[in-house]
Amino acid sequence: VNVSDTQGIVRYSTDSRELGKFDVLRAGISKEEGRLIITYVVPDISRGIGSVAVFIDQDVMMLSTHRLFVQVGIGLLGVILILSFLVKGLSERLVSARLARLMNFIEDAEKGSFLIRAEVDRNDEIGHVIVGFNQLLGVITQIEARSLERKHSEEDAEIQRTMRIKLEETLFQLEQSNEQLNSKVQAQELLMEAAHRLGGTLQKESVVERLIKLVKEKLSWPQFAVFLMESKNPERPTLRLKGSLGIKEEIIALDTQVMVGEGIVGIVAQTGAPVIMGNLEKEKTLKVWETYFKAKLPADF
Repeated sequence: VNVSDTQGIVRYSTDSRELGKFDVLRAGISKEEGRLIITYVVPDISRGIGSVAVFIDQDVMMLSTHRLFVQVGIGLLGVILILSFLVKGLSERLVSARLARLMNFIEDAEKGSFLIRAEVDRNDEIGHVIVGFNQLLGVITQIEARSLERKHSEEDAEIQRTMRIKLEETLFQLEQSNEQLNSKVQAQELLMEAAHRLGGTLQKESVVERLIKLVKEKLSWPQFAVFLMESKNPERPTLRLKGSLGIKEEIIALDTQVMVGEGIVGIVAQTGAPVIMGNLEKEKTLKVWETYFKAKLPADF
């Protein structure tokens, strides 16, 4: 620090080497040989002081400035760390913890718990997400309820359909049993009536006529024929047509003979079981009867 008089001569200085030197009375800041000079000119010259100059070494000044910067940087770093911990705590409280709770609800929903709802604690972005999640669960709950209703309806419909099929099968079996029972009753009535009507005569022609009349009355068959077994040749048994109803003489005449075991008539006589054929035109290999002797050969036989 140099103190100069009104003439600019250094009268007082912290550095003795500066005494007696001449300084220009010029106020302001200037640089000189790595030093920073700050000069203040005293306006009142009556005191005998012209100016006061402060010389600051640039290295010392920069060292102090660096130290200040370091201190300020450390302080800022500490503030940043404190703020980061505060922000982390707030984020965990406001974001992470709430998101963790929301994830727990989502996991429960994945397991099928659609009736749960997340609590909306704040009206922020995460709160909006929670509201959307609750709305989604509501929609899923409605869909699940409708699905269960449809499933129950389908199960009820399947049960009703199964019951209806079983009832139809039971009804069909009952109808078949009824038909079989009616057939047996009809057969018994026919046998009893035949025993009553046919037992009154021993003439073969009368027996055949009564049998044809009886079958027509009781069974209402529009066409049938009566064959009787011939016992003249036991090795080659034959059947002989003794009467018919609804069959023209051009088709097959009386006294036509059929071998037992040949044709439909012969097979029925041999096995004693009925043979039913829906369409004789498709049975090219099996005639209605194979005749051993025919009184007349029909044109369309």
